[in-house]
Amino acid sequence: MTTNPANDAASSSPENSNTPENPISPEKLPTPEKKSTTSTVVVADPKPLSLLATAGVLHHEGMRCICARSTDAVLKAFELEQTDEASALPKLQVRIDGGHPQPSHSENSHQSPTKFAIDLLIWDVADDPMSVLTITQQIRQFSPFQNLPVVLLADSKWAGLEKKTEGEIAPTHCLFKPIDPKSLITIAQHLLWMPSLQATHRQRGSRPTRPGWVTL
Repeated sequence: MTTNPANDAASSSPENSNTPENPISPEKLPTPEKKSTTSTVVVADPKPLSLLATAGVLHHEGMRCICARSTDAVLKAFELEQTDEASALPKLQVRIDGGHPQPSHSENSHQSPTKFAIDLLIWDVADDPMSVLTITQQIRQFSPFQNLPVVLLADSKWAGLEKKTEGEIAPTHCLFKPIDPKSLITIAQHLLWMPSLQATHRQRGSRPTRPGWVTL
């Protein structure tokens, strides 16, 4: 004899302890407080468990997360793809397929091609940090993402990665494992606030002099 796990779970759940004849009205159910979703974050990690854990932490803080497990998935989130040209460095172009038709020349080239404006990229570099860094640099070649802030998650053995990011114009931060969720949230919130500040200084023809305000 087989049982339906869904029914067993429903019968043992306190929320479903009422009889079917007297269900709880949806209007009377307590509504959990939700934080406003103001930012869209692409979270990339080849490992599904840590990917979901990282995205869960950010989602709890009210951020909209787009999860990716590969470089192609990351590029797809940005509506980009690698070209077929054979070269030492990867070259990107706006993704063109059935769901992403060729943009017309009349469209604004500075408009983000994505459904949601992507505000932050968090990428676990795994065992190929230089490839990840190269792809992020290529993404930033497109005007909608030239100031895209990036957080690179890495094992301690890649400590030299932080030095590699010092030359980046857009905010780039390295966070080494084990990752403290509170530190991740603090850095993410800081980077999400930074681009508007940087843009203001560029419009004034100056750069912030306070250490850490441009290169993190």
